[in-house]
Amino acid sequence: MPIAHLIMTQFPPKISIDRILEQNPESALAWVKNTFSAQTTAPQDFNWLLLADVSSAKARKGENNAGLFDRTWAEVATAIYDRLAEVAEQKKPGSGESVKISSMMLRAGAIATISAL
Repeated sequence: MPIAHLIMTQFPPKISIDRILEQNPESALAWVKNTFSAQTTAPQDFNWLLLADVSSAKARKGENNAGLFDRTWAEVATAIYDRLAEVAEQKKPGSGESVKISSMMLRAGAIATISAL
């Protein structure tokens, strides 16, 4: 069942990280953006860092593990990393550095991969 359907039919959404990762990257990105814009809510205690890390790995492996960089999974990951860094910085300055680095490393990997093509 597509995430978009879950967004429209369930409140609060009963969605797991596995369910998100089973979707295509466009659906996952739409869910993340809708959640960040308060159009929907994530389950309580949602593990955003895990979703970002797995999305980052999917971006690096590409579709069907073809080795071609997947820009949309990268966008999912960087959107989450950037939001986590922002929230952490608001709570305590300097505490978002590790997720900022994760976001920058993914971007640098994308640049290196795409420029090598």
